[in-house]
Amino acid sequence: MSEIYDKTNIFKAYYGQVSEDARLAGVTDEVTLPNFENVSETLNLAGTVGEIDSPSAGQYKSATIDIPFTQVSKEAFGIMCDDSTSIILKSVQEIFNTETLKKIHIVRTITIKGMTKGHDYGKLKKKVREYDVIKQNIDSILRQGKEPEREKGKERE
Repeated sequence: MSEIYDKTNIFKAYYGQVSEDARLAGVTDEVTLPNFENVSETLNLAGTVGEIDSPSAGQYKSATIDIPFTQVSKEAFGIMCDDSTSIILKSVQEIFNTETLKKIHIVRTITIKGMTKGHDYGKLKKKVREYDVIKQNIDSILRQGKEPEREKGKERE
């Protein structure tokens, strides 16, 4: 069966359990998954030219994951402070079957449990619409300048 993995339709992150109450508000639409690298031992043997890196089967180095948040929220702080609760990433992957020409959907679930190594709170910035403020100021100045001129014209008549 030939399948083309098309796109991810739905992506949600949950804290502790999968329910609407545990859904994380403020998580972006993209999380970079960890890169797993085997623990290896360097062998330097007689008769070999150089060294050989020998990976240990089933043993992996420490892996990290970055979860970017779009806003500062109570849930985000809770995750950063509590290492005992899992984070569950759920998505729906759309797959196109080239033989039947139909799309099927598969649910993907990734459960993350580990220790928090660091916190990056990012920036806190007030979003100001400067263009509108400047435009309003200019409009009010221009209106004030026009009104006295009209009064002067009326006095001459």
